[in-house]
Amino acid sequence: MKIRFGLAAFIDEGYSVAVVGSLSRLGSWNPDGSLPLHPVIPPKAKEPSFWTCDVDLFGEGLPDRFQYKFIRRGPAGKGSDEKGEGDIVPQWEWEGCGEGHNRTWEYQQENILGGVHCNPVARWQDKAGETSEFDLTTRFFFYLLDHQLFHYSEILDNVWLGSCPRTAEHITKDMKQVMGTTAVMNFQMDYDLWNNSAECCPPAADVPRYIYDVYRKNGISYVWMPTADMSTEGRIKLLPQAVYVLHGLLRSGHNVYVHCNAGIGRSVAVVCGYLMYVLGWSFRKMQYYVCSRRPVSYIDEVALKAAEKDFATKFGRLPVEY
Repeated sequence: MKIRFGLAAFIDEGYSVAVVGSLSRLGSWNPDGSLPLHPVIPPKAKEPSFWTCDVDLFGEGLPDRFQYKFIRRGPAGKGSDEKGEGDIVPQWEWEGCGEGHNRTWEYQQENILGGVHCNPVARWQDKAGETSEFDLTTRFFFYLLDHQLFHYSEILDNVWLGSCPRTAEHITKDMKQVMGTTAVMNFQMDYDLWNNSAECCPPAADVPRYIYDVYRKNGISYVWMPTADMSTEGRIKLLPQAVYVLHGLLRSGHNVYVHCNAGIGRSVAVVCGYLMYVLGWSFRKMQYYVCSRRPVSYIDEVALKAAEKDFATKFGRLPVEY
């Protein structure tokens, strides 16, 4: 049996990523013996990327648990050192700070996918050992805002996930022509629309109402379900109803674009909920799949698992033959 490591993080272009740990196969904490991870989606400036590696660790008598960390370093190059011109050998940067931030592996049957034990997809720990949603969201959100970008990813043949439209062309060109969108699900609050989508509208327009009219004129069905950002409790309340609506749109033959502000939290939760509650995927299968399609995704495990029973109670098993 193999073990799969996964990391979704902001990694600069040209950088290497590896996993090092307490087992000899993981270098016994020596970076020179670490195992390299490989990008599923190549790193891009200002965007997270997704890295994985599979390794057979059971040959050395795997213990019940072991510890590990992720490390990264930049490319080698030429430059000045204390002795003058020479090769620069970059040093490995370790996530977290000290052994208190080591990660622990334990066998869990629910993490087995196709004979591979898939560890939880990790986020890079900062020096305080944190992997906060706030830092991830604000860093990516302001990158989109500063460049007025419309950032989206194809999750399924008929489901796209991403950020809010910031200009009318994002609706008429990207949604309508590139994605073939016939229905939109939006989870922004009212003030989110005013702050982020006003450029879609003429001056002094009522932004929420005008956005609705733009979709209507372009033949796009529009569902708006305002939900507070970065709120696990808000997602728990949203998920059952939103997943059911998404299922209904797909069953009606729609090609659906799902968005919030940046396509990181609220909209991700609904698409993940659909994969779990309707298609019956395990959490770990869904996590690896979504991260491979949209590495910036913040997957709220607490909300998704808490809302699953409520969804089943309200709607039961839904047909998926579209």
